[in-house]
Amino acid sequence: MAGRLDEQLLRATVRRHVARPALAPAADVADPWRGDEPVRGSRSLPPAPGKGVRAVARPQHPSNPLTKTTTRRGFVRTVGLGAALGAVTPLLQACGSGSSDEVTLTYWTHQYDPAIAVNKRLIKEYQKKNPGVRITYDYVPHANYEQKLFTALAGGSGPDVFWAGDWLVPQFLENNVLAPVDYAAYGVESKDEFLALFEPGSLDPYVKGDEVFTGGLSEYEVFSLFYHPQHLAEAGLPETLPDEPVTWEKLAQYAGKMAKTKGGKRVRDGIEWEVNNNVWSVLIIEPMVRQLGGELFDEKAGKPLFTSPEVTEVLQFLQDLGGKHQAIDPGFYTPNSVTQFFAEERVSMNIAGPYQPSLIEDTNPKAEYQAAPLPVFSGGDRTTTMYSWAWFVNAQADEGKQRAAWEFVEFLTSQGKLWWDEVRYPQARKGKTKGGEDINEYRKKTSPSYAVALADYEYGRYQFRSTDYYKIASALQRAQSRVLQGQDVAAVLQKAQREAES
Repeated sequence: MAGRLDEQLLRATVRRHVARPALAPAADVADPWRGDEPVRGSRSLPPAPGKGVRAVARPQHPSNPLTKTTTRRGFVRTVGLGAALGAVTPLLQACGSGSSDEVTLTYWTHQYDPAIAVNKRLIKEYQKKNPGVRITYDYVPHANYEQKLFTALAGGSGPDVFWAGDWLVPQFLENNVLAPVDYAAYGVESKDEFLALFEPGSLDPYVKGDEVFTGGLSEYEVFSLFYHPQHLAEAGLPETLPDEPVTWEKLAQYAGKMAKTKGGKRVRDGIEWEVNNNVWSVLIIEPMVRQLGGELFDEKAGKPLFTSPEVTEVLQFLQDLGGKHQAIDPGFYTPNSVTQFFAEERVSMNIAGPYQPSLIEDTNPKAEYQAAPLPVFSGGDRTTTMYSWAWFVNAQADEGKQRAAWEFVEFLTSQGKLWWDEVRYPQARKGKTKGGEDINEYRKKTSPSYAVALADYEYGRYQFRSTDYYKIASALQRAQSRVLQGQDVAAVLQKAQREAES
């Protein structure tokens, strides 16, 4: 039965995002400028090995990797069917314990070398402090991670503790995959006391009713604008952007002036983002739509709003970036390489999260760059986007395992300084260094651009919630590609609306 479920999952698999610049093996990816179906043999996001950027699993995680994603229908057919079969077929235990006095936990994450090293270090430390707990740790290349996780959960043999992105929570909750937090593991007694341990609003996607379904965020990101001040000066523009957001209209003018062509060939784009990634499309477009007072998706009605005036205005702006302003050239853009190109000064500006500086410095330690708030439309409301990866506990684990799992997750989430120092993962749990310094103040001192991100968090909002997330995001990505190709905006969005509703 498990093999048949796996086969169904494979058939249901479609193109997927990934949350930062991350390396992934060859996969089916779409031509970003045609909006076509995936072309076999293209490389996922981002830079290829040996080009200076560490293999990371984040949007970038969100250069981000473009990998395969599972649709709601595919997930329901697997996880939902697996759960239903539990009435007649016993579900496999996630992992057997070695003895009656010992608990063995399985723990899964996606592959990102710095994070793997920290996980191994913390597991060793935790097991030494808790000799009755054994932890079996496994990590999977980002391109394959969600597929493997979904398949395991469908078969009842999923990990006891695992990472996943916030956009998957509606699917997980619909299929009863997640265990609610054991507040006692954190030394608190209520939902409100638990939420107070974290930055305000950071756990919003993980709350349902009186229960919270994550023990903390392994990665808590917000988008800001990164730019090369020397490129501004070279174009005869102010070298430093202000502390308050510039308008998108002004940014388009600046980006067009910073773009560079030699001998009729583009050698530098004024601005780039990961165009060929469905999750990235939401992360870039949704805050712009919200700045204008609109939404990409009506959560009450359960339908996208692609033909709204606000979405139309944003897609027309993106088209003008490439056409009217000549700021981004489809022939120059290279999927999965935006952070690398920015570090190498082949891109003047890009949009990214606090994860990016360490990747820039890995590629070009001498790179000169600064950060500024995400731009806002003239007369619009300041808004940016947030996303996160979280620690979850499997609801299929027995009571003893769940209790041990939450205690382990509590330990992992209490190591914010280590995660920052070694991985540059910003996390949402409040804390102080051993010297008593607030963890956010410490992050600002050790990464100057983090001060901009910290200010942008106040204006950040998570992506829309839907069990059809990937279907909607993929329709939006195809629309973005067609618009950047020069197709009629209104006609493209009407087609995208039909695709998302089909």
